[in-house]
Amino acid sequence: MYILVDLILLLIGWLISSLAIYIVSRILGEKEGFGSAVLAAFVGFLIFTIANRISFLLTPIAIIIWIIALMKIYNIGLFKAILMAILIYFMLMIISFIGLPRLL
Repeated sequence: MYILVDLILLLIGWLISSLAIYIVSRILGEKEGFGSAVLAAFVGFLIFTIANRISFLLTPIAIIIWIIALMKIYNIGLFKAILMAILIYFMLMIISFIGLPRLL
């Protein structure tokens, strides 16, 4: 039973994180669809999960890898990827304060 609840929360968190990434990408003028945001959320989840399982000290490296992933997924430059990551972080922080689950 708990596994089903965890799976549902994971999917809701994935959807919310994807929506946040999609909104930020649209604010920054990107034309990619919601599928790119879903992929970015999943890739970010994998990167941060692997890094944190090894050591929380790898978080800065995970951030750099995720920014590179954003560059590849959205075909954008370094500055825009960094700005995108910062805006996604702040949006997800607000979502956390509201109490909604998130993936990243």
